[in-house]
Amino acid sequence: YGIRVVAKVHDSDKRSRSFTMFNFRRYDPSKLSAMVQDLDWQEVGRFPFNSTARPRSLLMFQKKKQ
Repeated sequence: YGIRVVAKVHDSDKRSRSFTMFNFRRYDPSKLSAMVQDLDWQEVGRFPFNSTARPRSLLMFQKKKQ
């Protein structure tokens, strides 16, 4: 899942602008890999980090050749 916190502001000319303030994401690596493979990407590497801090791993994907 992902959560994005966006601030929308209006300037003196009544124009609006949006700013992303925070972005939180959490994925189950196996489910993410399965979903990405459905979009024609292939997992080519999974590298867990020895840390309790985030990120906890790196997943590497490559576009499948058509």
